[in-house]
Amino acid sequence: MKNNNFTNTITSIKSIMFYPSALSKKLDKITANRALQIALDNAGYSKDETKDIIITDKNDREFKIYNIRFLADDENYDYEIDMTTGRILNL
Repeated sequence: MKNNNFTNTITSIKSIMFYPSALSKKLDKITANRALQIALDNAGYSKDETKDIIITDKNDREFKIYNIRFLADDENYDYEIDMTTGRILNL
């Protein structure tokens, strides 16, 4: 059993060495909750002050993005957040 774990570890290390983008794809993605917090901070609201929060993810031609929608003070907010950088792409 220990040999299998060791072999799996070596295989994982080899895949990182030969395919470093595989590691960066796992490490360079912000969470949906972090993307929501970025949108809320930009809009000036806390999660408790909003309702009807919808978070979806999608692949654009250039970006992998979170689409975040919520309602606050009877106004709809719609954000697109880059999954890699956390940058707001569109309001």
